[in-house]
Amino acid sequence: MRYFFVLVLTCYLSVVYGQNTTLALNGNVKFVSDASLEVIKAESNKLTGIIDVTENKFAFSVKLLTFEGFNSALQKEHFNENYMETTKYPTITYTGKLLDDIPINKDGKYQVRTKGKFTIRGITKERILNHDVTVTNGQIHITSTFKILLEDYNITIPKIVHKKIAEEIQVSLTAKSGK
Repeated sequence: MRYFFVLVLTCYLSVVYGQNTTLALNGNVKFVSDASLEVIKAESNKLTGIIDVTENKFAFSVKLLTFEGFNSALQKEHFNENYMETTKYPTITYTGKLLDDIPINKDGKYQVRTKGKFTIRGITKERILNHDVTVTNGQIHITSTFKILLEDYNITIPKIVHKKIAEEIQVSLTAKSGK
């Protein structure tokens, strides 16, 4: 978390001193658990991030309590208290480097890979993710879809609900910079 704030501060200072290579992003993140007996969906429109296209660095985060949806209030409660331990680990983060350039001054669609540290429940795993990036008038729009394995982050599913919660969660996100 400390690295995220250092990156945010560095990016903020870059913007203050006139370098237009750092973009603040806001967006939406959704997840789907498609198990044999139940489909669980939730989403948050509180995804925030920063990309510095000169330094090829990025940081994204979302607070777990901002997720809405689920099939019931009890399901949301179990998500926050039992599986994600939101009181202890309130935020999911992904920070790292862009592996491909984003030509911010050239409108178009680009495939961009990122390599970073994905942190869930205090457990950090290195990931390489693929993203579709559209640049329009110096602003960017990012879409991405990827999977998360619960076992990678020590999230265990009790046997009683094993067929209601998928072991692999589908995640999709959209984020864009604004003027």
